Amino acid sequence: MARMWANFVKDSNPTPQEESLLQNISWEPATASNNLTYLNIGDDLVLEENISEESMQFWDDLYEEYGTGSYDTY
Repeated sequence: MARMWANFVKDSNPTPQEESLLQNISWEPATASNNLTYLNIGDDLVLEENISEESMQFWDDLYEEYGTGSYDTY
């Protein structure tokens, strides 16, 4: 998990190249299409499509409540 975060910070991609440590998965960024692709991070890394409406609503609500406005970094 730490490797994927570091890769994402450095390259804006958690899996910039295929490697066995990350199960040779190649992440695809989300697009505005109807088939939202996401990386399901569990025991295995799996690219999946169409996140459930309930899960998406959770993230939308979280962003609406905490993701706007200005924040202090100290």
